[in-house]
Amino acid sequence: IDSDGIKKPRIEISARLIRDFSESELTHVLAKELFHIKADHIRFFVMTEKMLELVDSIPNIPGINIIKQFGGGTAFEAIGFNIKSIAFSWYKHACFLADNFAIAYLGDLKTSIGAMMLTILNERRLAEQVYLPSYIRQVAKIQTCFGPAAALEKINEESPYGPERILNVLRFVNSEK
Repeated sequence: IDSDGIKKPRIEISARLIRDFSESELTHVLAKELFHIKADHIRFFVMTEKMLELVDSIPNIPGINIIKQFGGGTAFEAIGFNIKSIAFSWYKHACFLADNFAIAYLGDLKTSIGAMMLTILNERRLAEQVYLPSYIRQVAKIQTCFGPAAALEKINEESPYGPERILNVLRFVNSEK
């Protein structure tokens, strides 16, 4: 399932999703995508993509390409990376908000987590075999990764890892929100 379109938003649903998800699981994923549409997340996503395309094309502008020959290309790459990391941080937050809304809308934590696991793992048999406490403990393992490569990987995540999404919704339902 995916939401798309700026002026005329729409939700695209695969036949497999309709076949594999129960009615309440479908309600969860639809609520999540409707939240993305209503919160105008799609517009921000498209604007960010266009901004990154613009930054990538700047070095090709006549006159600017001279700057690139003297090491200015690194500056353009740094600007693009900075924009991308800010955007990806925002995307993760938007995903958490949409998950929280879907759980609040459906009002059934077990079904919502089941829908999320099915979306993450893409197969019911696998989703049903996951031992949730161990799965959630992976968040701590992800956070203990150190070094420049790990830091870049964390910044460069467009959407949160599955265990982080599940932990987020559990924190949400246990909060006063």
